[in-house]
Amino acid sequence: MASSSSTSSSTGPAVLPTTSRKKRSLVWNYFTPSAKEKEAICNICGIKVPTSGNTTNLTNHLERNHDKEHKELTETRESEKSAKRQKQQESAAKQLTLQSSIARTHGYGKESLRRASIDRALVNMLVADFQPASIVEDEGFVQFLKVIDQRYQPPSRRTLMRDHLPQLYEEKVAELKEKLMSIEHCTLTTDLWTSNQTMGYLTVTCHFISQSWEIESYVLETTHVDQAHTIENLASELITITDKWNISFKVHCTVIDNATNIKGAVRANAWNHLSCFAHTLNLIVSNS
Repeated sequence: MASSSSTSSSTGPAVLPTTSRKKRSLVWNYFTPSAKEKEAICNICGIKVPTSGNTTNLTNHLERNHDKEHKELTETRESEKSAKRQKQQESAAKQLTLQSSIARTHGYGKESLRRASIDRALVNMLVADFQPASIVEDEGFVQFLKVIDQRYQPPSRRTLMRDHLPQLYEEKVAELKEKLMSIEHCTLTTDLWTSNQTMGYLTVTCHFISQSWEIESYVLETTHVDQAHTIENLASELITITDKWNISFKVHCTVIDNATNIKGAVRANAWNHLSCFAHTLNLIVSNS
């Protein structure tokens, strides 16, 4: 049907003034409210269209009878929806920017579970990867943390050394002591060695079969031996270490090198001993 503009006439249907109520739907640009309730008059063809309290019939009338105007209405609606979506996105972006700004200036509180979780992961990383505590002062690492979580401020090196690492150590000691309580026997490997600074150290490692029948090994201690490396002194150091872990009476055998003082110290503690095969083989090759 051809489109044409409506004109007012003294003999035309009675209409309500358009200023009586503002219609929100865009379709009302093509209709005029009638004096009769729930009825509108098409501005294009003058046909009365029942509204039934909504604008569905009005839109359908345009779609069936006025292609040009219906297309125009559809495009206008889509344009307004697009503008509304863009406005909402801009508003959301501004909100996120505001939240980010607040986050940058307000770090996690001391009681924050999130902060505690990251602190713990950081300490675990230092221990697992043998990283120095000073890594928290490295510029690259600090920038990395900012990208991961702007609100997180890592503890200082001093705080790590004073609080976090000792706390983790005590937790692991308690866990290992509980494991050692459940075993009947264990085997030790021990070695006396000298650092580049000519300082003597004694390392003791414990090996046992767990309740789930898995072989487990743990370094119990590396201690500085500042006394003469006599049989008596070394025997005392070994007892001190094993007593700390409550396993002195559980030692089934001790694997040692062929040093006379270590061998004598193990015998003094009434422990069985075996010479380290790898160390013995190395001596054979070296002396051949």
